[in-house]
Amino acid sequence: MNVAVTGAGGSLGRALSAHAGLHDELIAFPIRAEMDLAGPTAPLRAWLERHRPDAIVHLAGWRTGPDRNAAFRDNVAATYNLLEAVASTGLTVRVVVASSAAVYGNSDGSALTIATERRPVNLYGASKALQEDVCALARASSGADISIARIFNVVGAPGDTWSVLPNLIACI
Repeated sequence: MNVAVTGAGGSLGRALSAHAGLHDELIAFPIRAEMDLAGPTAPLRAWLERHRPDAIVHLAGWRTGPDRNAAFRDNVAATYNLLEAVASTGLTVRVVVASSAAVYGNSDGSALTIATERRPVNLYGASKALQEDVCALARASSGADISIARIFNVVGAPGDTWSVLPNLIACI
């Protein structure tokens, strides 16, 4: 199975390639400077047709930073473009999209399930909720095989400095 990964250079993408046992079958999407997922879709379609992945793990996105417009550009528009490009190629591709527990907002301590109402309280959570909505629309309109993984606290891969665990260790 050929698995294409967006955001392969990020912490989750690096961890996936190191631990998933997919080394020979893992295909990294080009970096943003070479092909912007939120940009024109023709290069994206051409890339998909050339590599013909069986599955895509969509890890690329915005976490934080000064450019607040990037939250919607990188989390919503990029996901929309990716799903539209997949649909336009006619390829049968399973897509797994990384979302976040931030879509739930502040918890009252109750157990969270997929049925728990989304109530994001920050820009990141709102952009991830919209990303999920884009996935639901694509699934409903085309029957696409799209799964959403709501990731909670990412401990991080070796070498990460932004994750919880390395920052906690640095405080000790």
